[in-house]
Amino acid sequence: MEVMEMINAIPQEAIEKYLKQTRWFGGKGRDFLKSEFEIIIPCITNDNKENIWLTILNINYQQGDAEKYFLPIASTSQIIPANYSKIYCHDEDCFYDALYSENFRKFIFDALKNNLNSLNGISAVSQQQYFKNAEYKSSVIFNAEQSNSSFLVNDSFFFKVFRKISKEENTDFEILKYLSLETEFRKIPVYYGSLEISSEKTYDNGIDSFLKKDLYLVAMALEKIDNSGSAWDIFYHSAKNFLGLLLNENLNTLSTPEVHEIVEKILSNSFGIDFFNKIEKLANATSQMHLALLSNPKNAIEFKKELLEDNRKLLEQDLEKLISNRIESLNKLEDKLSQTDLIYFKRLEENKDKIISMMHTVIRNAYNVSCIRIHGDYHLGQALWTGNDFVILDFEGEPDKPHVYRRSKFPCLKDVAGIIRSFHYAIYAALFDMEKESPGIKDVLESFAKKWFEIISEVFLKNYYAEVKGTDLIGNEIQTKQLFEFFLFEKAIYELGYEINNRPEWIAIPLKGINYLLETQFND
Repeated sequence: MEVMEMINAIPQEAIEKYLKQTRWFGGKGRDFLKSEFEIIIPCITNDNKENIWLTILNINYQQGDAEKYFLPIASTSQIIPANYSKIYCHDEDCFYDALYSENFRKFIFDALKNNLNSLNGISAVSQQQYFKNAEYKSSVIFNAEQSNSSFLVNDSFFFKVFRKISKEENTDFEILKYLSLETEFRKIPVYYGSLEISSEKTYDNGIDSFLKKDLYLVAMALEKIDNSGSAWDIFYHSAKNFLGLLLNENLNTLSTPEVHEIVEKILSNSFGIDFFNKIEKLANATSQMHLALLSNPKNAIEFKKELLEDNRKLLEQDLEKLISNRIESLNKLEDKLSQTDLIYFKRLEENKDKIISMMHTVIRNAYNVSCIRIHGDYHLGQALWTGNDFVILDFEGEPDKPHVYRRSKFPCLKDVAGIIRSFHYAIYAALFDMEKESPGIKDVLESFAKKWFEIISEVFLKNYYAEVKGTDLIGNEIQTKQLFEFFLFEKAIYELGYEINNRPEWIAIPLKGINYLLETQFND
């Protein structure tokens, strides 16, 4: 059977079923209209028992825009291990995700080592100083997959395999390459190289036809970061330990000042300088990242802009759309919400028009700040603790946002708001877990959880602002406060949609964040 025939023999139903059971596929809630392989490139390996293809799958849905996914496929007539991600079996051939093939992982490594530029549409570019004396020995797949897949070669080279792709330049690749090659900022995994695949396509512009290469970035090699966990691990476990220590206190009928005093005492005595040092280091890594992105000497217009009309429109339209969508989704879940969450939801619904009007007013103000390329999806899970400092990962932006949004420039406070919302998540996730173990404990501990969040956030913000003071990243105190609260609200609204679709039991966390802002910012 010919190559094209083998791949195209896989039924659409099998492709759809496989994709919907992966963590990285973003179209789980949508119905397929048609899926077809836009690119199929065979890989040459030394194993005649296994075939490998690099494929781009184009998916048209019954609702919404089409999407493209990189799906490397392997096939064999041999028995495959149970942990391989099987796609389809027919007669003697079994097709599976090639990520599970060591031949595929070796092919990717060798392509970058050799700067492969073949005629069949595969091209690789790498920083040769990292590959000069390296030979492929072994590799392992990372199981904690989200929007992409990854594997480690020789315990030294970290490979990210992009799944949802587009012809536009990948933001993670673009920013990591820039930071690695053109700045001294090193609190990132250094860029080692990248792999693209392409095909020549005929385009018709209405006058004549022409050939054009469509290029797709499908893999990137990065420095392996030795670490002891993410910032989320650190602050979630610290939050849970903090709440546990509160159980040793006499918590009956305490006033607000007494709550503050107890929280400060526990944080000082039981967590100490090392804990606060980690908060300061995270703030410093964040500020240094933003300063590096601000200081692009080669293309200041591209990386440093004032808050222009296009940026305002993106923010306004996105927020208005998000609020309407969240209210519609919550209406469908109304009978499943707790009494408290229902009150918070109704407050959001009743204030919708007022919120949108006030948000428009805030974002249309004149701000003396620069818009820059930012991280775009910044939270505690995006920073790894090395033992001495934090390293920042994954510059792809919010995965469900269109590419034009993720490549746009925004005030750095959008990232800062993401981290502050993540601190809120850490303490409430810990609180919810304790509630499962001891029902009713949440009501006793919530005021302390709120104070923990306020103190931690204040330490982070104080250190961040000290680092960027006097630069174009922030304006005066009033401007900074307005923009920061805008992005806090935007992030909480975004999180609400994620929880509705993925973790309905956590809807309360973003609803509490939204309610807090409604109480403090939108009261008459």
